[in-house]
Amino acid sequence: MARSSERDAVNDEARFSAVERSIDLALESLDGEKRGLIGRVKRTVVGPPSASPETAAAADTHASAFEQAEERIRALEQQIQMFQRMKAFLTRGAHPSVPSSGGPRTRLVSTGSAGTPLI
Repeated sequence: MARSSERDAVNDEARFSAVERSIDLALESLDGEKRGLIGRVKRTVVGPPSASPETAAAADTHASAFEQAEERIRALEQQIQMFQRMKAFLTRGAHPSVPSSGGPRTRLVSTGSAGTPLI
């Protein structure tokens, strides 16, 4: 026996909203990490370099750290893009109980060639 379609819609929407909130939290976290890393890099490069042997070794260390920072920023940007695509997919109305293209609803029971349930 089926439940009311309104109750199903409310339950479906609650689940999708929870996923969307999780994506928003992930995006906020990624953005904060990226901004923090960029800020630390900017603070590190403040000031003119000097020509002493000690600063040459420090420059090599900074170059390696900058390469690591650039790599991490690229990884964060890729993750941000992935989560943004996931959110766009959800907000496009791609909910299984509400077809976005007006097509058939997702089937909960698969049927064989004779139309009999396989489950």
